[in-house]
Amino acid sequence: LGSQEFRGAIVNLRGDIHRQIVIPVDGRRAAAALQLVYGLLDELTAVSPTPLLGIGIGTPGLVDASAGVIRHAVNLDWHDLPLAALLAARYGAPIHLANDSHMAALAEYTFGAARDSQNLIVIKIGRGVGAGIVLHGQPFYGDGMSAGEIGHVVMDAQNGRLCTCGHVGCLETIAGAAAMLSQAQTATAQPDLTWEGLVAAYTADDTAVLPIIQHAAQVLGRAIAGLIGSLNVRHIVLAGPIMALGEPYLQTITAAVRQHVMPILAADTQINFATLGSDIVLLGCSAMILNEELGII
Repeated sequence: LGSQEFRGAIVNLRGDIHRQIVIPVDGRRAAAALQLVYGLLDELTAVSPTPLLGIGIGTPGLVDASAGVIRHAVNLDWHDLPLAALLAARYGAPIHLANDSHMAALAEYTFGAARDSQNLIVIKIGRGVGAGIVLHGQPFYGDGMSAGEIGHVVMDAQNGRLCTCGHVGCLETIAGAAAMLSQAQTATAQPDLTWEGLVAAYTADDTAVLPIIQHAAQVLGRAIAGLIGSLNVRHIVLAGPIMALGEPYLQTITAAVRQHVMPILAADTQINFATLGSDIVLLGCSAMILNEELGII
């Protein structure tokens, strides 16, 4: 469930996607967005060729995975929404709910290139910025079920922009894809500039766009350095539309990490792009069901 579109799929036990549906959100929020979830699942469950082992939901915002409650999802205007209970009553299947970044981390751990490691951090960068953490083969949610909310850590209180959380200068307002695009639209005087146009301009070393992306990458690198310094996880994976920015963007992040963490920790850390593309959260939902229902990851 994203702020721009809801994506659903029927996935088998191997992670093969058999049927996928994408529905644009078109600004729907609160009850209207919930009805959209029902519509998506109604359509999928109607064409499922076999009984469902479970339904996995990856959603933005603060999520209490154990209770199946979305505590706070700003862009969808959901507050203390008992989504798991609502879906279980409607579909009669086990429901497993988590933040989309945690689902992305489970996907990379289960199906991706980093599956040889017991510890993994996936940083999902789209409209927002969030980290999914896998420790000793299990998702780590923290005491308040909100581990990985790095997008709302303040990185520039002096010159930053107002964030949806109410603070100024959060990581999301600098390094998020929407933030980078907004800044580029202003810098280029092109209010209709698209994300694809931004990527093309960055690839072409456009002097108006280059410093925006470089600054975002440097600030993100500082945030990643904090994760490495506190958790000493050696596998960091970046996911989301920012992957289109390519190797120069990744190199800038890596250089910033090395400047802000103990050299020996930086040398032992691998920072790469995700291998699963746009289906990463869907596959994470599948992995969550495998883990919770069968205990096989």
